[in-house]
Amino acid sequence: MSNAYQTPDADVTQTVVEHQYMGFWMRVLASILDNIWIGILLFILMFVLLLVMPMDAESSQYLMTNLGMQFAIPAVLIVALWIRFASTPGKMAFKGKIVDADT
Repeated sequence: MSNAYQTPDADVTQTVVEHQYMGFWMRVLASILDNIWIGILLFILMFVLLLVMPMDAESSQYLMTNLGMQFAIPAVLIVALWIRFASTPGKMAFKGKIVDADT
């Protein structure tokens, strides 16, 4: 390469992938769908919890189990779905995916 201003021989082309973003209302509907299925799941789990562990006003074990289930189970499920499918069930209904800013 005798010319210092000459472009290198390497292929530096980049593949451009176009993404179509979900609109605001589609994301709102996906969020509503996610909240519905999480609510149904938590209702079933709380019903089973009430059958197994009778509710006592003085029992802190029931309160801690209840709070743990209401916060931990949805968080674990949503993160697991993000990792496995790059989406939540609500977003899957609209064929949406969660991608990072570099994608």
